[in-house]
Amino acid sequence: MDGQDLRIRNHVYGSFWRWTRLDPDRRPRPPAGSQAILDDLGLIGDFWQLR
Repeated sequence: MDGQDLRIRNHVYGSFWRWTRLDPDRRPRPPAGSQAILDDLGLIGDFWQLR
């Protein structure tokens, strides 16, 4: 793994962590129910498989 992969992964994890720590009122609204949340989890799963 090179430095760029690590920076991208840290950005994805950090974004997800900040999103989960936000108050519900400040949290971005998913466009269609929970689909955005599922997309984020799928993206994190893809990063885990890249290891």
